[in-house]
Amino acid sequence: MSEVLHINELHIGYQDGSKTFSVATNLNACLKKGELVCILGPNGIGKSTFIKTISGLHKPISGTVEVNNVNINNISNKERANHLSVVLTGRPPFNLITVRELVELGRYAHTNWKHSLSKEDIMLVDEAIEAVDLSNESGRLVAELSDGNAQKAMIASTLAQNADLILLDEPTVHLDVSNKTMIMQLLVNLAKNHQKSILLSSHDLNMMSQIADKLWLFKSDEIVSGIPEDLILNGVVEEILGTEELELHHLKKKNITVSLDGDNERIHWLSKALIRNGYVVDEKSSISINADIDKFELYYTNEKRAFNSIEEIIKGLDKLNDGQKDTQ
Repeated sequence: MSEVLHINELHIGYQDGSKTFSVATNLNACLKKGELVCILGPNGIGKSTFIKTISGLHKPISGTVEVNNVNINNISNKERANHLSVVLTGRPPFNLITVRELVELGRYAHTNWKHSLSKEDIMLVDEAIEAVDLSNESGRLVAELSDGNAQKAMIASTLAQNADLILLDEPTVHLDVSNKTMIMQLLVNLAKNHQKSILLSSHDLNMMSQIADKLWLFKSDEIVSGIPEDLILNGVVEEILGTEELELHHLKKKNITVSLDGDNERIHWLSKALIRNGYVVDEKSSISINADIDKFELYYTNEKRAFNSIEEIIKGLDKLNDGQKDTQ
């Protein structure tokens, strides 16, 4: 798998008048063709500055950023747009143009001096608008869009640009659950089926651990890179993000432990509900629940009971727990 993005000894920061403020130093990383990588880190650590530096919007204090073996700070903006595209958090800077006109701007780097669109350009614009489900909004002014649709329009412009590397800073921050899922599925499709290299920042560890090929855990002097499962299991995620699997310590534990068997997805959600309600999942328990595809079955001593939902199971276990307390 060929390398698309290479970051070498990068020192990032920003100017405030005559003063230069350092944000992070000694950053090294690479992103390969077809990879989807997510940057995670505490608030204020510098993820947005990092994205802006990689995109060429900020000059690095030192070090290099190369895309397709080209130093992005040694080429013009138009040349850079052939290699990478970027979507920043917030609304588009253009309000008095239509959605379609905004998406057409993504073809700027590929047009002639008149900036006229070819048939191929028009096709790519159409596909980009359709991909983010904005076909019915294409004639509306950007100023009239909701925050979510404005973000989708910016992503569509990026898709039309058709660069090898796509950078996104919190791309789903204004989106509802349905649109967030749609955008993430779109990005996965671009990486896996169209071999785009995608780097995005996010705070959503749960979603990113499901879709990202790698996580870049951002520190002030290092990028820790690895697949999500390794970084979670070896404790690096907890160390850097200060997060761990939620434990409901405030709950009083029930008197009952439960073992689970059956369909993996149904076990996953049943386990979460049991823990949230104070029950302990233990494979050695004498009380067991089989999570079948269409029902749940609880086995206790010589008794077998069937339930149609997780809510029914919790109510049944609560009665059983109350009965055990009465006999103590």
